[in-house]
Amino acid sequence: MPRMTTTSTTPALRAAEPRDLPAISGLIHELAAFEKLTHLVQTTPEKLHPHLFGERPAAEAMVAEVDGDVV
Repeated sequence: MPRMTTTSTTPALRAAEPRDLPAISGLIHELAAFEKLTHLVQTTPEKLHPHLFGERPAAEAMVAEVDGDVV
């Protein structure tokens, strides 16, 4: 029987950066699709920017990254 090998890459957790906004917005849209609530989503990377990285941020975000991709 052939031996199966798997590789596991441990995600790196880090503070979100402005370059992550498209991925964060995409994750929000994916969650809304899963919950069948896409009709309520109005966010875009541009709309998120002031809330996460503006002069007075309202929230902080962390992202998990595997092989350079936010997951």
